[in-house]
Amino acid sequence: MTSSGADAVRRAAALVALAGAVAAPAAQSRSQDPGDGERRFPIVAVTDSTVSLLTPRERWMRPGTYGIAVDPRQRDVLVGRLRVLARSGDTAVALVTGQTTRMTTDYVAIFRRPLTPALRQRLFWSGLATGLAAGVAAVLLLTRGR
Repeated sequence: MTSSGADAVRRAAALVALAGAVAAPAAQSRSQDPGDGERRFPIVAVTDSTVSLLTPRERWMRPGTYGIAVDPRQRDVLVGRLRVLARSGDTAVALVTGQTTRMTTDYVAIFRRPLTPALRQRLFWSGLATGLAAGVAAVLLLTRGR
């Protein structure tokens, strides 16, 4: 192999290593916060037709979000459906609809976090960078051999 061919191989290896370094932290952070699972929130207050939930650090919880209320002592049997009316600080107020039994603070609310669009996910951008680096490396290897 000529010296220019060896240089091209070293450059390609460096690009692939850089792409791997960029992608590794994204995979780690994704495993710590899956982002699309169901979240359980304690019910802290109950009125005739609304419940108050503790929702700390959940910015995605907005008015109009739908969820359910379940009884954890009876294997999460459904006790009502919820729709968030308002959110203030670490609490949210939800309207109870489709109630099967009287609501109490012994129940918990379950809401599914909405999916994040692909263009806002770090995993998408790290995959794009990795693919771009691999493509550049392949082009360098193929054009240097001629």
